[in-house]
Amino acid sequence: MRRRRNPDDPALLARVKLKITKSRSRVDVRAYDGAQMVGGAMFVRAPWTAQRHEKNVLESLSTEVSKPYQRKGLASLIYRTLTAQGFTIHPSSSQTWQGQQLWEGGRWPGKREVYQKRY
Repeated sequence: MRRRRNPDDPALLARVKLKITKSRSRVDVRAYDGAQMVGGAMFVRAPWTAQRHEKNVLESLSTEVSKPYQRKGLASLIYRTLTAQGFTIHPSSSQTWQGQQLWEGGRWPGKREVYQKRY
């Protein structure tokens, strides 16, 4: 049985502005609808890649979207934006069921299906 994908809300996604903050160990993304923060995600630079000097590999630490904005493509927009900037994203080792659905739906390029043991 195939699961239906939720349709993106193009009007919402056109309104939302993303603010991306990068540091040596983290990348934080916040999504704003006007002045209101409606979602965001935190990523850590993958520790298992430090020896190979891969700077653009991230692991999701937390992704949250406010209730009225859920299932409208906002989290996928965050992931698509980061992969468009050259980041490779690995799934969190402690995913919620919503995170698993986002990952399985995978509507962004650069998603890794199989990844190595981390530590």
